[in-house]
Amino acid sequence: MTLRSLLLATALLAATSAAASAQTRDDAIAAPVLRANVAVAGDLVRIGDVVENAGTSGKIAIYRAPELGTTGTLPTAQVLSVLRAHQVIGVDTRDLREISVTRLARTLLPGEIELAVAGALEHRYGFGDAANLSLTFERELASNGPGAAIAILEHGRLAFAYGAGTKGIHTTAPVCPSTLFRIGSMTKALTATAFLHLVDTGSTRSGSRRTR
Repeated sequence: MTLRSLLLATALLAATSAAASAQTRDDAIAAPVLRANVAVAGDLVRIGDVVENAGTSGKIAIYRAPELGTTGTLPTAQVLSVLRAHQVIGVDTRDLREISVTRLARTLLPGEIELAVAGALEHRYGFGDAANLSLTFERELASNGPGAAIAILEHGRLAFAYGAGTKGIHTTAPVCPSTLFRIGSMTKALTATAFLHLVDTGSTRSGSRRTR
């Protein structure tokens, strides 16, 4: 009887020690480590993107991501300074001098753009189901040539935005909704529209000269 009790006590002690050891390992906080290469899908870079084991600080946004399909670099010293401002310290840099950040992107085919536009217009402005909408573009949408940004506003708010094609004939960087374009001669149309608005409101009349 005594031998059996001794064996049971020994087994219980061993199980308790193993459980305590496992708990200690689970409770241990892994040191934060800087990543050399970062890939993000959104327009913000967060602490958790650049640092492994960032803990609760991982969701804090610290940088704007590069444009779609492009890669940028950040000096390690600058990253560490930003991390310290958010109380993230003791980061193992692994002797990295800089890190690279890539904004993930993919090329949208013309058919995908047509479906997306139809979906954005569905049951709006008097339109019916997207499946019953037929879209016609003035020219063919090229997925690998000079592109354009497409946007639809609803009551002053952005309801849909897409980029198609590339930023130019000598680059493969894709156009995204935030891509800036040279406005060029579009100012003429804007000026004419503004003048006709003044005519409609009676502030001026067509053919008159204004000196100011």
